[in-house]
Amino acid sequence: MKIAVLRRGRAGLPLIGAAAHAHRWEQQKKMTNIQIRNANNRDCELIAQFLRAALQDMEAAGGHGVNSDETFWQNFSEKVIKTIQQNDRLHLFAQTENAVVGYVG
Repeated sequence: MKIAVLRRGRAGLPLIGAAAHAHRWEQQKKMTNIQIRNANNRDCELIAQFLRAALQDMEAAGGHGVNSDETFWQNFSEKVIKTIQQNDRLHLFAQTENAVVGYVG
């Protein structure tokens, strides 16, 4: 079964034909400036933030509660530094010119 997704323009009207194609092209162009890079020791806080946000998303969907103790998260960040330094793990960031937009680890 196919589900049709109707894109809407600024005026709230459906995009059709060339306008829809131009819209998709603009969205794809935005994604082409993403670079993938390895994490380094300076990224441990950012990794902890990404993981905390993922856990909060799971909590919101009915999962277990997220630890709210800030000392826990500081200690967790310190542990992340050790995993970055080990050769048996890989931490990657997707980054644009302005910000980190994704994490895999």
